[in-house]
Amino acid sequence: MILANLRRHEEAEAAFAEAEPYHGQHAHHWFARATNYLALKRYEEARAGFEKAVEFTKDRANVLAMARLAATLMALGRKVEARRVGQRVHHLTGTDPTEIWEQVLDAIWKKWPLDVGDRPRRGECDGSSTR
Repeated sequence: MILANLRRHEEAEAAFAEAEPYHGQHAHHWFARATNYLALKRYEEARAGFEKAVEFTKDRANVLAMARLAATLMALGRKVEARRVGQRVHHLTGTDPTEIWEQVLDAIWKKWPLDVGDRPRRGECDGSSTR
C-alpha cells in the first residue's frame, strides 16, 4: 500500500500479486489492490477486486468497497449493475455513488494520501472563521 500511496502503482501491483497467496482471503488486500487498479485505470481488474472485498466482508457491509465498485461499474458502462450496488450503498448511507461516480474516481486519480497538492496550510482555511 505504501507503493500505491507513493503513486508507484506498477510496483504496488507486483507487491499485491506477491502477497496474494498469503492475503488473498482478506477483504483489505482486495480493497487496496482494486483501488490501485483504479489508479492504473484497469477497470475490469478493479471491479473484480472490489467484488472480492465485498465478498470477504459478508458479515458486515463494506460500504466504501461497494461505493467504489458502483463507480467502477459506471466507468465500465455497466449501469444496471452499478445502480443495483449503488442502491445498497444509498440504503446504508443516504448517498448513491452512481450519481457521483466521476467524483468517486477523481478522488482516486487526483488525491492520494501523500499528495497534499493545493491543500491550504495550517491557518489558511477558506476564509471562514472558527471564532
